[in-house]
Amino acid sequence: MVKIDNIKNDLQVINIYDRHTLEKFMLGKNISVFDLQGNIIGKIPIEEYLIPVEKELTDKIDEHGFMHWSAFNLFNGCENAQHIRIINYSDFIEQKNNYSEILLHDFKTILSQIETDLEDYIFDNSQTGFSDIKEFINNKLLQQFFNCKDELNKKITLYKLAPLVFKDPIIFYIDNQNMKKISVLFSKAIARIIEKHKKYIDKTSTIFKVYEEEYKFLLKKERKYKKGEEKHEDNIKWEDMFKDKTTYKQFIKYAKKHIINGFIDYSFLFQKLKYYELIYNHTHFKYIDWLSDNNFISEKDYDEFVKNAGFRSLGKSYSEQRENNFNNIFEM
Repeated sequence: MVKIDNIKNDLQVINIYDRHTLEKFMLGKNISVFDLQGNIIGKIPIEEYLIPVEKELTDKIDEHGFMHWSAFNLFNGCENAQHIRIINYSDFIEQKNNYSEILLHDFKTILSQIETDLEDYIFDNSQTGFSDIKEFINNKLLQQFFNCKDELNKKITLYKLAPLVFKDPIIFYIDNQNMKKISVLFSKAIARIIEKHKKYIDKTSTIFKVYEEEYKFLLKKERKYKKGEEKHEDNIKWEDMFKDKTTYKQFIKYAKKHIINGFIDYSFLFQKLKYYELIYNHTHFKYIDWLSDNNFISEKDYDEFVKNAGFRSLGKSYSEQRENNFNNIFEM
């Protein structure tokens, strides 16, 4: 029973469905803050503190009506709160930092461990506990993932009300972007578990029906891609990264022909693109997250970037062959 207990414990850790549970997940972790050149200038522990709810604030909310009152209570997580609980975003949110990278790396690590432990649990009990395995996968594991994903998406929509109440965007920061990414990770985990353990899946469940609709859509896109009707790169939002479409197309050509080692090759490529100012100036992990979200790199590659706190420097990723390849494709 060790494996099932491990899974249950990990499920508690990643039971993320709103800003409060997201912040709880990050408590105690240390983030790095970087200067403009990407050098670490400090470490900041994630801590929670309380902001007193002043009578003047609650009076103004009452004056402005139901929407203000709803937004205030949603942010607090409860009604009639005496304090607002928030982590110390104000210590680092306006500086380059690796908060998001740590969050997503640690979350993915726990998800991966759950899936590994699930396979071991099934292997150990497949001969004697079919109904128990089915019950656990459908009504515990997948149900939690589905509920969290559903609640995250609802909360992200509702949290847009918060600026009606809170005028300070830093103190009352809501991390909708990372909650959205975690929602996607739950969706991917649901799909992987259903695909790997089909004989245990309840085909009449809402979870399976939603999965089936989404999966059919993905299959349809995949078939179009194989027929040449639609290319992967045509569905990617590139405008926030590349200054023009020509550079983006050159990037695609380079990626298809010359990426062998994801960590080193993409380090060289993006450092060169930044050097020539062909891309917009973002943090390393803005580019790395974009590569990951659009399936240019594997989870193993992503972990390598996290371990190295971003791209390798241009000097350390340089090779004559990479330089020639870059010059040929980008016409330098």
